[in-house]
Amino acid sequence: MNSRLVRRIALRVLAVGIIAVVTWLFARALIDGWDRVREYDIAVDGWWVAACVLFAGAVAVSGVLWGRVLRALSPGMELPVSEAVRSHLAGWVMRYIPGVGSVLYKVAWAQKRGVSRTTAVVGFTYESIFLQIASIMGGAVVLLIVVGPALFEDNGLVVVAVAVLLGVLVLGVSRPVVRPVLRFVTARRLKERVESLPLLATPRTLVFAVEFLTPRIINGVGVAFIAISIFDSPARDWFTIGAAYAVAGAIGILAVFVPGGLGVREGAFVGILTAAGFNIIDAIVLAVAARFVSTVADLLVAGVYGLLTMNLRRKKGTST
Repeated sequence: MNSRLVRRIALRVLAVGIIAVVTWLFARALIDGWDRVREYDIAVDGWWVAACVLFAGAVAVSGVLWGRVLRALSPGMELPVSEAVRSHLAGWVMRYIPGVGSVLYKVAWAQKRGVSRTTAVVGFTYESIFLQIASIMGGAVVLLIVVGPALFEDNGLVVVAVAVLLGVLVLGVSRPVVRPVLRFVTARRLKERVESLPLLATPRTLVFAVEFLTPRIINGVGVAFIAISIFDSPARDWFTIGAAYAVAGAIGILAVFVPGGLGVREGAFVGILTAAGFNIIDAIVLAVAARFVSTVADLLVAGVYGLLTMNLRRKKGTST
């Protein structure tokens, strides 16, 4: 049997297994804590609608940043913001095709606009790196600052931990570290070794890493809105919830074999919140609700992509 086919089947089985295990654990916990679940007054209200809009808005903001990365790699490239956003929305929906959907679409889209395959793959990889750094580093720093004093007897340890994370951030986006990563990813994607790669200067990558915090913050506000609706969550918990969601989202993205990080993101989210002192039933309910809202937001993203595509075709028709 073809080794690639075996690998694909194994990844599908692993994905189904992870989703099944997380579902079983969540269901068992919710059944055991049914008395607490009955106390919730869960109803779709304005907070949920606002969270849905914020989740979709975060994807659009990421699209703006994706366009900025491509323009930085291809000086002089003409790329309207609306077109960069449109391509990112399409790639976001296609991420449900595990591992390949988003990158294949974006590379093909970039090539149609005169961008080389190498530059497109490098741009996609840079975008992924910035997103992961912003999610994990940003979320971890917030968790250490907010939750740290309750976890460590000496707050100086929190300061040291934050300093270490920031140091890792600087090293993680520097050329000596990024170059071999880009060379490896590009060779895997293009099936050929590429000697010359377009690289961003380290100061510019640091700026991008900070800019990519924006969609993570928007998502954090969105999940906090859901918590307010379900639990009337106090303000002191908003930062913890938002940061935990950002880190869990990054972990879900790393699980490329699971469509949309389903199960992985929720498991990580519940684990982080529980470690931070949240009741496990509260954490599970919030994770499930956040997944529901984010899925509806994906439908909104698909709708906006359709509208932008229709508008683009209308403009092309008018120009001809």
